[in-house]
Amino acid sequence: KNYSVQENFDLFFNELKLTFDYHFPLKNRSNKQIKSIGKKKWITQGLKISSKRKIELAKQAKFSTNTNFLTYYKLYRKTFKKVCNKAKQMAYKDLIKKSDNKIKNTWSLVKEE
Repeated sequence: KNYSVQENFDLFFNELKLTFDYHFPLKNRSNKQIKSIGKKKWITQGLKISSKRKIELAKQAKFSTNTNFLTYYKLYRKTFKKVCNKAKQMAYKDLIKKSDNKIKNTWSLVKEE
């Protein structure tokens, strides 16, 4: 049949959308996953900003061939990981220090992770 340009595009787009939806389905998060996002009180505003920056750099690094940029990204990623671990460590130490029942609180933190 002779389809118009718009009809051909619509057919193509529908096929593309079906294929995309099949290969990349939406994932539902469990209540536990949703609740755990808000529980990470050690994540500061600075860490959130750095995380967004790291994600942007990762997207760029995926297609970059510049060795200086890739080295910069790897260093940024390594530093970010160290800072996150240190922030988590400091927050958990404070929680344990301030608690009345240190053992119980320690185990509850272990269960969270």
